[in-house]
Amino acid sequence: MINNPTTEPRLLSFNKLISASIVILLLVHSQFGCSNNGNETMSKMNNLHIVEAIYEGFAAGDMEAILDSMSEDIVWLHPGDPEQIPFAGKFEGKAGVIQFFETAFARIDVLEQKIFSFEASGDKVLVVGYEHMQVKDTGKEYQSNWVHMYTLAAGQVIAFEEFIDTAALVSAFSSDE
Repeated sequence: MINNPTTEPRLLSFNKLISASIVILLLVHSQFGCSNNGNETMSKMNNLHIVEAIYEGFAAGDMEAILDSMSEDIVWLHPGDPEQIPFAGKFEGKAGVIQFFETAFARIDVLEQKIFSFEASGDKVLVVGYEHMQVKDTGKEYQSNWVHMYTLAAGQVIAFEEFIDTAALVSAFSSDE
């Protein structure tokens, strides 16, 4: 990670905020949304392993393995306005997921990506991480922590939603100086 005095405190405080939010989400979900029995524990562990395998697929560049873990009807959400962030929006089905990745990687280069944690509760798996990317068209870079929320059913991902600093992406995609 680049040591930039203007972004480091912001990234650290964002990371603390995300960590606190995850704890709150998991506590609320465990208190009101789940029974705590053995089947749920097995399902939670299975869901965790499925999502971990997705990131292993990302690391290996194995899109087929990634798609195999997804439902035919998956809904993939990335925040932002598609006019400002080309890969923002709602993508449906495996073809939509492919479109998302083709659009994203045609426009950005990955400079660094880190996974901080995986947290599972019920049918949800939250992944907390960080990315440092460069926009190909503008040459600008952005850095942001993020949270990926996966929803699983019957051993497959049925929904994905990303939470990220969209202002950082908009700035990097902007051709304005």
